[in-house]
Amino acid sequence: MEKIKKVAIFSPASAPPYEDYVKGLQILKTYCLPFKTFVDFSDTPAGFKALLLYELLTNKEFSFIWAARGGFGCIKILPYLDELVKTDPNFFPFPLLIGFSDITALH
Repeated sequence: MEKIKKVAIFSPASAPPYEDYVKGLQILKTYCLPFKTFVDFSDTPAGFKALLLYELLTNKEFSFIWAARGGFGCIKILPYLDELVKTDPNFFPFPLLIGFSDITALH
């Protein structure tokens, strides 16, 4: 039996505009794409966002991680993420990361 492809929605930089975010979720629902959102609209520190991204990357529940938006904050989480990855010899394989703009730093 094939594993259900599930999407984790994450915001490594600042959160997207709320109205756009809600519209995006509605599109995913319209196309019956299973997803779970981890977008936080508070001012979350870069270290916490890196830990959340690491957890999403290593969690076998998700086939894709979709960045809700890019932004300079993506670069800010790289040092934290690097330290987390160094300590995990079983880091690979991981889900596909979807996004553009500053998200390419994470690719």
